[in-house]
Amino acid sequence: MDEKSLSAIELLKNRQNNSLESVIAASKYIKNIIIGNSKKKKQFLEQGLLPIFVDILQKDKDETLLIQAASVIGSFACRLDEGSKKVFESNAVPALVTLLSHRNPKLVESAARSLKILLLYYNHPTTFIYEDDGIKLLVTLCKHPLESINEISVTILARACESLIRNPGKFDMTITQYQAKVHRFGGLDSIISILLSSKSKVQEACLYAIELFTRDNKELSSYLITRSPDNIELRTIIQLTKDNSPRTQLLAATCICNLYQTKVLPDSYDSSSSEKLQENALSAIAVLCSMRDDSRRQVADLKLIPNIVSFLQSNNQAIRAAACRCARSLSRSIKHLRTSLYDSSISLSVLKLLDDPSLDVRISATATMCNLVLDFSPMKQTAIDNGVVKKLVEFTDEKVEYLLRLNSIWALKNLLYLADTPIKVTVLKELTYERLLTLLKDPKTPIVEQALSILRNLAYKDNSDLTTCEASNQEKHRNTIMSSMIIIPKIGDYFNHRNNEIRNIAIWCITNLLENDNGTQARLLKLKELGFYEKIVTALANDQNEEVKSRAKEAIIRFN
Repeated sequence: MDEKSLSAIELLKNRQNNSLESVIAASKYIKNIIIGNSKKKKQFLEQGLLPIFVDILQKDKDETLLIQAASVIGSFACRLDEGSKKVFESNAVPALVTLLSHRNPKLVESAARSLKILLLYYNHPTTFIYEDDGIKLLVTLCKHPLESINEISVTILARACESLIRNPGKFDMTITQYQAKVHRFGGLDSIISILLSSKSKVQEACLYAIELFTRDNKELSSYLITRSPDNIELRTIIQLTKDNSPRTQLLAATCICNLYQTKVLPDSYDSSSSEKLQENALSAIAVLCSMRDDSRRQVADLKLIPNIVSFLQSNNQAIRAAACRCARSLSRSIKHLRTSLYDSSISLSVLKLLDDPSLDVRISATATMCNLVLDFSPMKQTAIDNGVVKKLVEFTDEKVEYLLRLNSIWALKNLLYLADTPIKVTVLKELTYERLLTLLKDPKTPIVEQALSILRNLAYKDNSDLTTCEASNQEKHRNTIMSSMIIIPKIGDYFNHRNNEIRNIAIWCITNLLENDNGTQARLLKLKELGFYEKIVTALANDQNEEVKSRAKEAIIRFN
């Protein structure tokens, strides 16, 4: 530890013998040096500094020093389990709670912020947030003139609710009892009032709390809906599904899902309005889950997946399409493919939508199927057993709408990725090389790219399985590709394609044909005779794309 830190520690340990200004300066120094630095936090904890700051909270009167001490205690707990545990063990929580009633708003804010940080540590929760006096105090702070204190107090109430959900049976009250008690003390009303009058982060905290307080609670959901005759609360939440913040959108959408699940939507919302509400909520969830695994986890934790599956069977085609987009976004997660989505039997519901009368629904369903048939998906075999291959091949016809064709070819490519021989045989019986050739000659580049990838995956073998064969003879099928005087030259044509990815996949196809097995030498000589070796050498020397060059280098190694 550096000399300045040691000096600050010594000064604080003997603060009674030092000036107030120097004690405050030492506290500020420690606060600044430990922010975001776990190593420094551990060093200062080992030096016994935490009890000193707790003692300051309990005994000192200077408000500036108290603000610094409260902030330091929160920093020790932030993102450090060891620090959180020691803060709870040091009896800091009662001292911080006492400061919540202080007349200085900056001191109240500092203490409340540290308590909020502590509540992130679920293994050592404080009990004051479940006691009547604690709840009343937090509800009072929801009406504080400072928005920052509003946001913190709302979050603490919400965290308390979430702790009960995550740790059922650990406390002396149930989630329903806590929800009712907070509501009885005016908590939900205060949270809704802040939602309607505030913006940005404070609204996000309010939505977070409302989602938790209305979850599986028809009474509080009904209160939210009937609180105002003009339904301003519901209209505000609907509007927030279009907010710029992805988290705000997701929280607003889950609030709406809670209201739908508890069946409290007002009669003034006719069926078309209610259905539009469902569609918007599903669309918001789909967008948020498309890129964020945290959002996917939150949807699973909220047990929304069974509802999404039920929406796949809605009479409203827009809702079916939106639910399908949700399923697609959720299926981007390997974890959910293997757990919650598999448990919900979502693959069978999506399969049925491949025959949906709505083109938009069929497009969404094929896009979802791209993820459901990947090699690591437990739903892959279910889809195959229920005729997905035949249906996808039907959609590859050139008369079919472009996006539906593209998604279907993409799904076939994914289905063939690392597939064993029986699956490749099943696909080729339906697809045939003749149709594959038609796809390779398609005028649209994305179609060609996926068709080449199908050919690449057909030619691939791993250590446990050789290539596919239509007559269950692995060598015969690889040789079938080689003997096609239409397919092989067509692959060669793509070595000069303007699209980098197509050039890359074309070389990859040749590389896979050179996998080591009994027929490798004959194929190697044939490919050299057709000029492929020279084409690949040229690609290595002249292609401007590094990925293509890398693929060419690998192919040359196979040739040699």
